[in-house]
Amino acid sequence: MLHIRDQWSFMEDFEFIYELNRAVNIFNTYYDARIAPDTNMSRAQFTALLLIGRFPKITKSELARKLSCSHVAIGRIVKILVNRAYVEEAQDEHNPHSLLLTTTQTGKEAVAKATAILGQKSVPLFAVIRDTVQFDLLREQLSIFSEAILRQRALSTIADTDESEAIA
Repeated sequence: MLHIRDQWSFMEDFEFIYELNRAVNIFNTYYDARIAPDTNMSRAQFTALLLIGRFPKITKSELARKLSCSHVAIGRIVKILVNRAYVEEAQDEHNPHSLLLTTTQTGKEAVAKATAILGQKSVPLFAVIRDTVQFDLLREQLSIFSEAILRQRALSTIADTDESEAIA
């Protein structure tokens, strides 16, 4: 049973997550309405292309993990990016069942264009954040929080598997 102090702390944590989720949803709506039409890329495609550029030779599985989405969804996104010549797939020398993803010159140009459009249209939005919080620290803390959730989810999955095996 939670003590009153712990309950308030939990409520503050929940309110933070609520506001963070609300901000992300509002930004996503903004991106879809103001930026996607000019870039001809969905948020998922743009984010995947950014990550492939940041992590050259990333696998689809790693990309799916970083984006917290299914392998099926990543397969669709990557297929579109390959068809547009933004991304190339290459066989992994160490694992013949795995493909490595890299951005092409066309993909780098698409990222540069989309980033410029995003920057131009959202400077006032990010200026508010940069003026009121330690932006880099917040980003780092959110990354740590995300990784902790992913680890907890992985541990829960393992525990559920172990429990179901014990029952069987």
